[in-house]
Amino acid sequence: MKTWLVRAASIAVLVVIIGLVVTLAATGTAQADLGNQGFPVRCYNNSSATDYFMVCINPSGSPVFAGNQRVPIGYYFLVTDVMITPHGGASGNAVVFDLKDAYGDAYVQSINRFRVLDGATLGQHFEAPMWVLLPDHRLEVTELAGNQSDYDLRVNGFLVTNMSYLPLVSGSQ
Repeated sequence: MKTWLVRAASIAVLVVIIGLVVTLAATGTAQADLGNQGFPVRCYNNSSATDYFMVCINPSGSPVFAGNQRVPIGYYFLVTDVMITPHGGASGNAVVFDLKDAYGDAYVQSINRFRVLDGATLGQHFEAPMWVLLPDHRLEVTELAGNQSDYDLRVNGFLVTNMSYLPLVSGSQ
């Protein structure tokens, strides 16, 4: 009976050790996948034309996109923030434009329309990325007729290589 009890205890300890090893190995892999930190990118309007592509740089001012506009091959751009600041700030200076996920020479993946009607700065932060731009895509802006003010447009986000990375998922709110 004593031998049977020792064997059962040994088997139980072995099962626990194997379970811990498997759990640690699986957790290490998940953390490696989610550990893709990416790096922040900011895009801005660099044109007074009614149609233009945004220029994107890293925080130190270095270009990170192909031709300063296209998401590099092997990366994804997660758009997390959009800020529009009309010039002048006078009430009634309407700014209306479409922000597009564009690719190739004349193709559009999706469009979001933004309107600022009171001349104040409008900032939007998205808890999940507003867009995930694929490699070789870029942000295109098309102003709509009737704009009463020039404006500064800023788009912020993260350039990542691994789609498992979601920079906005956190336990703190």
